[in-house]
Amino acid sequence: MVWVFILLTIATYGFVMKYVLSNIQKPAKAIKSYDESTKENRASFNPTPTTR
Repeated sequence: MVWVFILLTIATYGFVMKYVLSNIQKPAKAIKSYDESTKENRASFNPTPTTR
C-alpha cells in the first residue's frame, strides 16, 4: 500500500514538473486592468425597467 502511494506521488510530481517546466518559457497572457473591465461591464449593463 505504501509503495502504491510512493509511485503515485512520483508520477504526479513528474507530470506536474513536466507541465510547469514546459510552460515556464511561454509569455504570460495579458490581463485586463480592473478599471477597463469595470468600464466594459458598465457599458454592457442595461437594466430592465421594474414594475414597482
